[in-house]
Amino acid sequence: MTTNVNQQVSEAIRQQISAALSAKIDPGFTVIRYPSGFAYVLQYGASAYYNPATLELIDQLVVSNGDGTADIAGSRFSSRYCDILNASTFNVSTADAKAQDAANREFSKASDDLVRQFEKDLGRIRKQQLQGKDGRTIDKILFVEQYIEEHYVGAGKSWPISLTGLETKFSGWSLKAQNMRRSMKLQQDAMNLLSQASQNVKAPDQQNGGMQTGPTDWVPAYKGLPDVTDLATSITSGTPQMNVTLEFDNTGNNTMKMKVDNRSIGPITPSMLQFSISAQDGSQQRSAGDLWTAASRVIMDIDYCGVTLVSAHPQDIADDLSTGWYSQNVISQLAQKTGQDVTGFQLQSSLFDAGTLFGKGKTFARVKTFVISDDPTITLWLYGIDKSDVDQKFSVQSKAELTVGGIAAFGTKTTQYQVNSVQDDGAAVKVVIMPDTSQSAALPEKQRAHVIGGVLDFPS
Repeated sequence: MTTNVNQQVSEAIRQQISAALSAKIDPGFTVIRYPSGFAYVLQYGASAYYNPATLELIDQLVVSNGDGTADIAGSRFSSRYCDILNASTFNVSTADAKAQDAANREFSKASDDLVRQFEKDLGRIRKQQLQGKDGRTIDKILFVEQYIEEHYVGAGKSWPISLTGLETKFSGWSLKAQNMRRSMKLQQDAMNLLSQASQNVKAPDQQNGGMQTGPTDWVPAYKGLPDVTDLATSITSGTPQMNVTLEFDNTGNNTMKMKVDNRSIGPITPSMLQFSISAQDGSQQRSAGDLWTAASRVIMDIDYCGVTLVSAHPQDIADDLSTGWYSQNVISQLAQKTGQDVTGFQLQSSLFDAGTLFGKGKTFARVKTFVISDDPTITLWLYGIDKSDVDQKFSVQSKAELTVGGIAAFGTKTTQYQVNSVQDDGAAVKVVIMPDTSQSAALPEKQRAHVIGGVLDFPS
């Protein structure tokens, strides 16, 4: 379908979702055609392992097509995030580096002055005094700091009047030391964040807050997932419901006028509607697409039941870096500061370009809220065609695959669809296509919901 058609269909579906859920969908909703479906049983078995299929889909990169549709990329968001961290560093601007060098020189001079004042007032520091508790030799300034703190600083301690000069120099030196150490800690903490966040993605486990998907299998954690029972109940409850009606009027010249919920959105070609039929056992697949051109008009009702929102967000890394893995602050700085002479996180590798990674429509993107439902029922009304012509194409219980441009696909991968009924109501031939319930997954973790679309997130 054309960009304009896809955008308008996507908007019509968004409005139907909003009405069905009595709530507005966040900005960024787009239709996602994902025939593999959403594994809605989040945890299963006696050990309550998380469903790896669910977490793999939630953790996927997504590609926005710029036309109201998007595709699941087939690679993990967390892996791309890890690659980005490994290609990043904490940069110190030219101005800050100069100021830091100047502060270091001042600190060095203040250290020398403090040692001289100490030796003047309290005697020369002997070599044996510079032996640390671990046997290693320490610097004179460290010895002076430890000596002063042990004897003159803290509760119940005071400086004698005779050491006023030493007290003054120590006070000035302490302030410079605090500023220098704070600067050094800022840089070290930044590099530790990059390193530990990357490690928590590469090797998730119980200690760093990973989610367990098997006896020895863990994946990076996501937060905000719905309750396991509530999600399964919502999908199978049958409510809320929503309906999307697509109308196609055959105007000849290989063109059909299209409407969505009585809204005219432009012409399409019949080839954008793919319809294939096979025998009940799945053999002898053949196209039934010529029904579109044979009929003067086609109405397609898609009925969704159990429409449900599923939101999930990467687990933020803890302040102490012990758990979690995601840092929006790092991503924001990479997006805003890379390539500039400013202090902060920046990409340093030619593998990535901040301009193509970050921002709306760019490549570093994920689905933050999936919109899913029970497998929908599709009803076709074919006008201007005889039932006998339809009967020649297929019969009840024939396997069916139906694709509507980039908007939706039914029966093409996980869930099998079949023709449930074919009726002539006088004005049109009515064909009902439904999920083949005889093929339902026996194992809970294999059960799938239909993916309608989702709200995209473009971190920046």
